[in-house]
Amino acid sequence: MSALLRVSMVLLGMLAAAPSFGADVSLVQQPKLGKEFDAFPRVGNGVGPDVAKRINDVLAKVDALGRKAIADCKAQDRKNGYWARGVDITMLGPQYLSLVSHDDAMCGWAHPSGSSLSLVFDLSDGRLVDLPKLLPGLVTKAALSDALDGAKIGTVTSSKLISLYRQEMDKDKDRDAECKDVVAQKDDLAFIAYPDAGAHGLVFDPVGIERVVQACFESMTLPVDVLAANGTSTVLLEALRAARK
Repeated sequence: MSALLRVSMVLLGMLAAAPSFGADVSLVQQPKLGKEFDAFPRVGNGVGPDVAKRINDVLAKVDALGRKAIADCKAQDRKNGYWARGVDITMLGPQYLSLVSHDDAMCGWAHPSGSSLSLVFDLSDGRLVDLPKLLPGLVTKAALSDALDGAKIGTVTSSKLISLYRQEMDKDKDRDAECKDVVAQKDDLAFIAYPDAGAHGLVFDPVGIERVVQACFESMTLPVDVLAANGTSTVLLEALRAARK
């Protein structure tokens, strides 16, 4: 095989692996649903109309649940009830759109409560990503749980992922011994996962943690090299390398 042919084949392989969707995707911000309650943005340009509609339909449904949650909260506690939501854009192409919401609410309960939701869309078809398919070396189990407002939260876990999480938490010299023990004894950890364009990695955020020990469970970000060493999809790896907000 000639040197020129070998170079051509390598270039073709790189082009095939490189993400090509959503390179110029734009988002349209929406009015707040409440004083401290952000709405999810909507997809504007950069993808086809069918893809945009599929994504925007999901975002509209999540916002509808948010509106109901605000109303229900006020009905339960008109004087002191509150529901706040912040929405972060953690990746805006190529290939993937990632939006993450963080809720903080107090609706006549004994204590305030919090919840997070990640929505990661494949910009090639507008569907939510299949994380077990993209992370075959890190995810062996996926499930659905309920967010505070009733939205379905997709979670992932595996013994490998839990082991990596414990290792990352142990690296933090500022963490106290009690928190390290709490994490070490938690065998049923589940995470929401989403790309972080700034870190060029995947964030794994523990969910369903008892409020009394929530402070011990911080998020973990796995960089591209760790993801690659654990069998992550080439398309996802290339997208993370080129990721932007």
